[in-house]
Amino acid sequence: PKTALLLGAAWILPNFILTGSDYFEMTVLEMGFNIRKHLRVNLFRKYLNYTEEARQEVPIQDLKTSIMTDIPDVVTNGYLILFKSASIIGKIACVAWFMLKEDPQSAIPMAVYPTLMIIWLSCRYKERMVLLSKQGEGESDTQGWLI
Repeated sequence: PKTALLLGAAWILPNFILTGSDYFEMTVLEMGFNIRKHLRVNLFRKYLNYTEEARQEVPIQDLKTSIMTDIPDVVTNGYLILFKSASIIGKIACVAWFMLKEDPQSAIPMAVYPTLMIIWLSCRYKERMVLLSKQGEGESDTQGWLI
């Protein structure tokens, strides 16, 4: 009986610990909501402080797009991605260290592949920015028709 209780506790207790840590992460450590709220409020305040002439130059759909789409993108893909990137870089460093320790010749592909990826991405960067700009203009025009 005692063994069954200990086994059951060992099976269930880690789930409570994991659930508690997930709750803590989602409530106390969650920064995205507060950052998005801060940026949205301050962008809207800045818009309200525009002169009447300046407000005429800025379409309301651009403000709406910035508040609803651009700010969450900046927060998620700009700031919060730093934490995920740090985690991924740590994992890659651990794997690289293990690979180099086991087989020093693995340093060659570990240097060549990232170099090729950087070259490829840098060649495609300008075209990607042009396409993203066209996409943003198209979305702004579409929202202008709706509003």
